[in-house]
Amino acid sequence: MTIMDASAWALQAAEAGDLEELARAIQARGAAIASSELPTPETVAEGERVRAAIETLKRTTCAESARLRRIQEFLPPAEVA
Repeated sequence: MTIMDASAWALQAAEAGDLEELARAIQARGAAIASSELPTPETVAEGERVRAAIETLKRTTCAESARLRRIQEFLPPAEVA
């Protein structure tokens, strides 16, 4: 797999919010880089797009987590069995 292929895979996974798939794609991208495929300006730019998508996913996840905490404040405490 090429850096560009793995980057496209990672971008798609990040945009879908699929963390498992994102982890696999990032590993594949690292393997492509480690296999001595030299980065080009295009692959670096694609990597930046992946980074930005991950940052967006992180912000969205944090916002949703905060929203769920606020909702939980209004739930009665769970009964201990």
